[in-house]
Amino acid sequence: VNATATGVASLLAQSVNLDATSQGSTVTSGLLSSAGTALPVSFLDQGSIAAIANQRSFSQAVSVAGSSSSDLYNRTVGMANAYLNIAGVAMISSDAFSQQECLAQSVAGNVNA
Repeated sequence: VNATATGVASLLAQSVNLDATSQGSTVTSGLLSSAGTALPVSFLDQGSIAAIANQRSFSQAVSVAGSSSSDLYNRTVGMANAYLNIAGVAMISSDAFSQQECLAQSVAGNVNA
């Protein structure tokens, strides 16, 4: 079983006279059951599982006369809510990578990133 999820988010808010706000939220999962019941994974003899989640997010807010605010939330999970039933030898690998960058700029107002 190979499960890979890759996400990229790029946000930009710009204003000359007013405030600029850029906000984002992402969820990236390699192997996940979002239902109440765990995802069943079974091997009768042997097997391998590789679950990888990778999320990169960038948020930028720019204002000339107003305030600017930039905010990000990433939830990145390699493997979760899975029931593994393996009768023999197994190789299991799970990785989660998350990268975030927030930038806020203003000439005359407040900034928050």
